[in-house]
Amino acid sequence: MQRRTKPDAAPAESRVRADEREPSGSSAEMWSETFAKEYESDNKTLKTALVLAALLHGALLAANLPVLEDKPPPIQEERKPYVVQEVRFKPPPPPEKEEPPPPPKKAEPEPAPKPETKKVPIPDPTPDEPEPVREPLKPIPIPEPREIAEPQPVREIEPVPMMEAPDVDTVEIPEPPPPPPPPEPEGPIRVGGDVKAPVKVHAPNPPYPEAARKARVQGVVVVEAVIDKQGRVKSVKVVKGLPMGLDKMAADTVKTWRFKPGTRQGQPVEVLYNLTVNFTIQ
Repeated sequence: MQRRTKPDAAPAESRVRADEREPSGSSAEMWSETFAKEYESDNKTLKTALVLAALLHGALLAANLPVLEDKPPPIQEERKPYVVQEVRFKPPPPPEKEEPPPPPKKAEPEPAPKPETKKVPIPDPTPDEPEPVREPLKPIPIPEPREIAEPQPVREIEPVPMMEAPDVDTVEIPEPPPPPPPPEPEGPIRVGGDVKAPVKVHAPNPPYPEAARKARVQGVVVVEAVIDKQGRVKSVKVVKGLPMGLDKMAADTVKTWRFKPGTRQGQPVEVLYNLTVNFTIQ
């Protein structure tokens, strides 16, 4: 068998390259004429297709036009308006309060059985003596009604003439003596009502303990003091105190105070009075 040899492609490639290297004016004109002819043929084909499509659609429209004219226009249903209603939920009723069950009734104790009483015949102490004969009851006579006497006429009373009082000189009535002063109560009286509070005359401030000053302890001490008729403090009782010896210092200082005594109806009396002592770090 003989092997077929491919023709040598080198001369053709050399020709193409030679044509590319040396373009000629005739080949460019030929290419432009070819492109123009192809463009005209494509335009003719497009126009022919458009005309055929227009004719086909016209025929279909003419065929279906009588059918479209015979059919009545569709009746459009009236659309019902949608109403949006707000739903309001009623709150649930409050739960009914359950009545508590009645307390159990206490069992009433059964009454104790009454002892049976037997009638015992009493023997007659004098059986030999005859029984007394009882006389029948006599009817009580009813008195006859009396006749009512006629009312006597009322006598008219003649008015008694007023007697003129004799002329009497005016007599001055002396004023009653003043009431005796109320008895003095035993012991001190608490201030209030008709008992007026005493007034401070001499009230020095208490000394501040150094330990309490360094610890910066401050506040109010309330004491209950008994003030006599001369305005002196007889006794002191701490009601509200402070630490670090401030309450004792306040009580000792209050004992040195002097007052204008409290009064009751203008008379000096012994009173029970609350006093406050301030401790402030300046």
